[in-house]
Amino acid sequence: MTFSFADALSVVQIAVYVPCFLLALVLCSRHGWSKSSGWTYLITFTCLRIISSACQLIDDSNPSKEVKTAYIITSSIGISPLTLLSLGLLSRVNDNTVPRLSAILFLCIPLSSMVGMILGIVGGVKQSQSSTPLVPTTSSKVAVANFALIFLVVNVILVILLIRLANVKKGEKRLLFVVSVSMPFILLRVIYALISDFGSNPDFGALTGSTTIFCAMAVVPEMVVALISLTSGFTLRVIPKDEKDKDVLPVRSNLSRLHSDHFQKAGVYGGQVDRNSLYPPQQFPSGREPLTPETPRTPRRRGPPLTAIPRLGRDAKSQKDSDMF
Repeated sequence: MTFSFADALSVVQIAVYVPCFLLALVLCSRHGWSKSSGWTYLITFTCLRIISSACQLIDDSNPSKEVKTAYIITSSIGISPLTLLSLGLLSRVNDNTVPRLSAILFLCIPLSSMVGMILGIVGGVKQSQSSTPLVPTTSSKVAVANFALIFLVVNVILVILLIRLANVKKGEKRLLFVVSVSMPFILLRVIYALISDFGSNPDFGALTGSTTIFCAMAVVPEMVVALISLTSGFTLRVIPKDEKDKDVLPVRSNLSRLHSDHFQKAGVYGGQVDRNSLYPPQQFPSGREPLTPETPRTPRRRGPPLTAIPRLGRDAKSQKDSDMF
């Protein structure tokens, strides 16, 4: 058996992705599994690439139908966790941005990607069992089209968050730079998958395609995205547990904040309003009581009219002059 370029490529992938897998586990433990910001997708992606590389090496020494099936499946569905990795980073940016994008959006995209992965697995099994294993099935084509659509949606989310860059919390803006750098490399991988499934060029294929093209448009871009995302994870701050569930509120004036606190204490946001708690009575010093409708008003003393002031002055002066004589 000769050691080919494809075998060397598989060895390099295993040597790169095994440490990446371990470091992704560290990141998930560091940032928390519930707020892992896409590192769980990196774990899935590295596992798929380790399996596909191992299948490539096994197929060269002991070719079998089952090994080819596993290689086709793991090679085709690897785009999904790679794209969701960038989506996870954008999700963290969105959590630290005002106003936020809807959380439903970040839930629907992974579900759609999961459907694409299922279609890719079904298509890979059918392709390996068909009489023409080099021709992609309809399920595989639908899966790749789904991955390409998800890639476009992730780019739209990236553009929206870049527009709101000034509202992103300090320390999280670097993730937008990481995702922006990763998008061209993921685009190369998506283009390779589209040509492989929808094109007729024999150089673009999972089994008999050109290893050089596969290395340039699939292996290298995937490694770059994984390494960049992994490096950025160790530069991010760890969000405390008590801060993870807090909403990022826009900056408000003191008057607005006090007004909101008044209404929350009074039960406006859930309960019956108590007027006394909303507008508490004033506190007066001892000896002074606030006026009530039942309190009789005391008549106010009235002085002389203003027009009488000059006359009173003249009368006082004349009286003084008379006293002198």
